[in-house]
This record gives sequence, structure tokens and C-alpha cells, in this order.
Amino acid sequence: AIVLMDKTPLTINGKIDRRALPVPTPERTTIAEYLPPRNEIENILTEAWENALEIAPIGIHDDYFALGGDSIRVIRLVHEVKKYDLTITPKDVLLNPTVHKLARAISGIYSEQAQTEIPMDLVRLPDEVFDSLPDEIEDAYPASKMQQLMIHHYAKDDRRRGVYHCQHWFHVYDEAMSLPAFRNALEIIVRRHPNLRTGFATANGAGPIQIIRKTVDLSIEEENITHLTLPEQESYIEEVIKTDKDNPFSVGQTSAPLFRFKILIRSENSVEFFFSIHHAIDDGWGHVEFLNELNDLYMAIKNGQDVSLQPWHDSYKEFIALEQEILRSQPAAEFWNDHIKDEMHKPLPRRSIIDPASETAYVCNLSAELSADLKRLAQWSRVSLKTVFLSAYLDLIANKTKQEIVTVGVVSNGRSERLSDPLKAMGLFWNIIPLCSRINPVDKLFQLRETQRLLISIEPYARYPLTRIFEDRQKNELFFAVINFLYFHNVRQSADGSGPKTLRSNSHDLFHFPLVYAVSINPLTGQAGLRVSYDKQYFDNESLRSMTDEYLSLLNEMALLNPEIAPPIRAQ
Repeated sequence: AIVLMDKTPLTINGKIDRRALPVPTPERTTIAEYLPPRNEIENILTEAWENALEIAPIGIHDDYFALGGDSIRVIRLVHEVKKYDLTITPKDVLLNPTVHKLARAISGIYSEQAQTEIPMDLVRLPDEVFDSLPDEIEDAYPASKMQQLMIHHYAKDDRRRGVYHCQHWFHVYDEAMSLPAFRNALEIIVRRHPNLRTGFATANGAGPIQIIRKTVDLSIEEENITHLTLPEQESYIEEVIKTDKDNPFSVGQTSAPLFRFKILIRSENSVEFFFSIHHAIDDGWGHVEFLNELNDLYMAIKNGQDVSLQPWHDSYKEFIALEQEILRSQPAAEFWNDHIKDEMHKPLPRRSIIDPASETAYVCNLSAELSADLKRLAQWSRVSLKTVFLSAYLDLIANKTKQEIVTVGVVSNGRSERLSDPLKAMGLFWNIIPLCSRINPVDKLFQLRETQRLLISIEPYARYPLTRIFEDRQKNELFFAVINFLYFHNVRQSADGSGPKTLRSNSHDLFHFPLVYAVSINPLTGQAGLRVSYDKQYFDNESLRSMTDEYLSLLNEMALLNPEIAPPIRAQ
């Protein structure tokens, strides 16, 4: 049986003690018969897979996707392999998704695809630009294309919908709450991370740039609301959220931070922590890392431990260098030109009547049973769970547009294995890619596997910026619908239950596209949830709910592609 790493026996050197592992049993129903590594390469890869996936034992014929692998875990896997002076890429893993296959390919991979250094010279600003910056600026380099896109649509948000204005709020309880430790932890995080000291400016001859200040004027608002009843506190918090959304960040004022902290004291042992931030300097994975670090610092400071004040390496600057590199890539431009050559996108018509009071987001959860069935389908068909949700989404948009070739936007992870610190760094490490696919109305299993093939083929070119694809195609848009698959398995829980506890959390995260389906997987339970955001200029509440019901039906039908699952289709 597969056991979690926290129960896995280790040697005195911290490595997995395979001799002490339980003997694999027939319970491995979704994974190949267990075969241990037979040579040094297979032994190295097996150990790297077990460390990256936090599962043991892993046999040489176990499939990466069947073990729960995805596009973010593959980065960790590549880094684990790198520790043994072997160089592979995420695509190598995805094309050779077992230890056995990867071991057979790795000698050729190592000789032909040796990893190159990040071309940091591509982010160097002209001397006259850099020399003109004030002394309080620590560093400066170009803004990413996605940052520029977000800043553009942030400024156009005259309806104050909160486009790219991310908000998070948490009801936090700690039996021995220490507000000084909480504030100190926040101050240290800001000091450590360059993205929280980032601003944007324009420079002659250098285009839009981002500047990193040495320090920021950090103001942590604090307010005591213990005199209010619980319902009054909730109403007050709602007003705080609305007021913040109505007060956009001054992106052009480089002296002001692009985030806000506010602490509302709800009781002697609990607070509401409110955090808003411009999306151009933050992403979901980094936000979870922020919370993990905040918890660790808070506990360390409260317990009187010494903590490091040393600023972290700026991996985002490396990310910009990789973007500049791929912008110069002719193969990348040719790939995208070929990939979307058959796209049939037509702009959505605007509605004539818009109800300003109607909702613009719809949230629902998949049943635990359906969530588990979709995961089993991914394992059985040897595709990622993201692919399952994406294939059903393609069907949904095809039904909406009545087209046989569909293009949707897919949020793509940009935390490359080439970065110095891809998983701990904070910043906007992603792109949106146009995935163009022909719908197969008969063989949905073929479509599922074809969708996985497309994602794998796109992987080496996923950093090529969306706005450059628009320019190359001489179009302003290629899709109206976006899917964002969120599986933040970097969420941590305290093993002994100590420390602060989050009693409730919520967030606001809105893109500028007319329709966005965010699929989130609870890392603790595996249950899937949907958050559907839409623009009232194109969709009304009734049509949106109808579409979401249809998406759930498509997911139910997709679960039945697994022959181990018997009909009838389950009602939600």
C-alpha cells in the first residue's frame, strides 16, 4: 500500500529506508504492480519521485499522473533530480511518466538538453535609465507582459468590480494571541520579499519597468471592534472589504506599496486579518507561501526565537529574464502560430439590459463522491486532474458557441525549474495561454487524452506571453472564457494542532475576461469546488447558473469514462 511520507521510515541520513517499508499489497488498484529500482539511475529517480510526491514506495512502472502528479509538482521533481547532477525538464517527465521510461531516456536527455544559465543580461536596463533612479531604489528591470496587461485593465475598471484587486480575509484564533508578534512577522515578510517592495514606472527607451525599493513605508492598520456583536462585526468587515475595493492602489505612485494590511480585533483571542494586494505582484501559490511564512514567523517571534532578516533572492527578476529569452524565440512564435491557426473565436455580443444589482460570482462545490471519481478517472486514464476539468470545459464552451474548434484561456504555471527558488518565491509567476482544440463529439476518452497531449506539447512554450500572441496574430482577443485550475498542495497544517487557527477565510480575485471558471481542489480533503466569475455585460445570473449546471453534468458524464464506475449518473 502507498503510505504518506510522514509515516515513511527514514535512514539516519534522512533518506527513505526501503528495507523498512511495508510490502506492497494488492490495494494498489490504480497503480502498476510494484517493481523496485534495478540500477543507479532508477534508484536516483525513484528517490526523487518519492520526495517530490511525498508518497512511498513508488515502483519503476508507476505512472506520474496516477500518483497525483501535476504541473507544479513536476517543478519540485525536476529540482529533486537536479540534486544528483542530472538535468531534465518538466516536458521530459510528462513525456516519460514512469521511472522506467525516464531512466531509459535520461542519458540522451542529459547530453542533448543540458540546462543553460538564465540570461540575466536580457533584463539589464540602459545605464542612463538605471543611473537616473533615486537612491532608495534597490533594483529595477522590465515589467512582465502579464503585469502590464493587469495594470492596464486595473486602470480601466471604472465600475470598480475589483479587477485584479485581490482581497483576502481570515478570522484567526489563537489562545495566546500576540498582536506585537503578528505585526512584527508582517514587517519581516515585507522586508524579505522583493515583490512586496515592488512598484511600476515608465522609463525612456526601456518601456514599463518595475522598481524594487530598499524599504517601504509600511502601515498596518489596527482597529478594535470587540464592542460590536458578532453580526455587527460581520457587517463591519463587509464594509471594510467594500471600502478597500472602492479605493484602488495608485500604481503610478512608486512610493506607495501595492498592498494593504488591516487587523480587526474581534476578541481577546481572535482577529480578522484583512490583506489586499495588486495582482500584478502576487499569485495564488505565492499567497499560500506568504501565509505559511507568516505562521512560522509569528510562532517563532512569539516563542522568543531568533529569525533571519536577510532579504530573499529575487527569483522574479530571473522570471523576467526567462520571458525576455522566449520573446526572442522563433520556435516559440512558430509553435503558437501553428497551434492557433484554426481558431474560430468570435467576440461575445453585449447585453442590452444590465441589472447593476445582480451578482457577478457563483460558488458551488462538487460532491465528495464526484470529486473522488474524477480523481480516479485521471489516474485510470493516465492524465492530470487539471486535464479532466479542462476537457469538460472545452465541451461546455463548444456547446455555448456551437463550434467544433474551441479556444479557451488556460492559466499556466510559470515557476520554471530553472529559477533559483521556484516554489518559495512570491510574485506573479504565471501566464494565460490560448488552448485551441477540436471537439470530439463521439470519443470523449480520446478527447481527454488529446487534451493532455496538447498541454504537454505546450509546456516548453507556455511562457510565451499572451499579449505577444495577440500581436503576432494581429488580434485583440482569442477567447472569452478562461479556466484556472488551483491545487495548492503547499498548504500546511500544524502537526500537533498548536499555533493560530483559521476559523474562516474568504477572498476576492477577479480577472477582466467575460467568463472565468476557477476549479479549486481542497488539499486536505481532495474535494473540488467551483468559483465562476462573469461580467454582467455578457452574462446574466440565470444563464450563468444554467451553464454551471451543464458543466457539472459534463463532469458527471466524464467520470463514467472510467469503466470501474457504474451508471447511473449521480444527481448533485
